[in-house]
Amino acid sequence: METISTAYTVLQIFVIAIDAVLVALFAWVLSKAHAAKPDIMGAPTSTTAQTAATNRAKAVQEAWAGIEAQAARGAEGQRLAVIDADRLADRLLKDAGYAGEGALDRMRQLPADRLATASDLMAAHRFRNRLVHEVGFTPSDRDLESALAQYRAFLSEVGYLP
Repeated sequence: METISTAYTVLQIFVIAIDAVLVALFAWVLSKAHAAKPDIMGAPTSTTAQTAATNRAKAVQEAWAGIEAQAARGAEGQRLAVIDADRLADRLLKDAGYAGEGALDRMRQLPADRLATASDLMAAHRFRNRLVHEVGFTPSDRDLESALAQYRAFLSEVGYLP
């Protein structure tokens, strides 16, 4: 009987050790998977990546200049500018590797602890959804300007706008 008790104790210790190894392995795989996700705020490491990042920043700045010019055309221009700003932000998230069915799914994946404008970006997107989907929704000029400012703040924080 004592032999069975000893064998059972040894088996328990063996199973606990395997569990500990599996938990540690799971944590390691999880950390590697998180590190492998493209970072929207990451600095390029190679010269080619730096050139691509510079070109991307120029393209975003040009797109933003067009959005601002459109916003200067009055209320309807501002509405369209908000829609275009949302499209631009979403395209950047897609290009950075954020997945999801829609823009809000991708925005929810942003690291809010490192990105102060993440919640404002989601608020601006929800406002854009009201513009597009709610019939008869007439926002104030102030609301439109605020949404554009939220998109601009996001683009500035991630390094695309000065």
